[in-house]
Amino acid sequence: FRDKKRILHLFDVDTQTRTTLVDCCSYAQWVPGSDVIVAQNRDNMCIWYNTKVTDQITIKEIHGEIEGIERSSGKTEVLVDEGTCVSSHILVEELIQFGTAIDLGDYSHAIQILES
Repeated sequence: FRDKKRILHLFDVDTQTRTTLVDCCSYAQWVPGSDVIVAQNRDNMCIWYNTKVTDQITIKEIHGEIEGIERSSGKTEVLVDEGTCVSSHILVEELIQFGTAIDLGDYSHAIQILES
């Protein structure tokens, strides 16, 4: 959740613990059909491919505001409005699929992803 001070938190219902992910958060969204989080902190796009290890974050510099996330045809894109145009930033689909396979207990699919 994002609080009034624009700080993004991840709350673990099982353990009743809260982890602060990022401050000055202007955008936060789950990638549809996965446990991947995309957020914007100032001029950075922050991606958590594994929410169980929140200190492993992928940060990409962007120039504009994140508009949304589109997922289709085996590709996940983050759309960024740069003022004069909208740019697309491709996420690592293998990391998204691997995390989903592990969460679903589909270990044979997870192994296939690692081997490819």
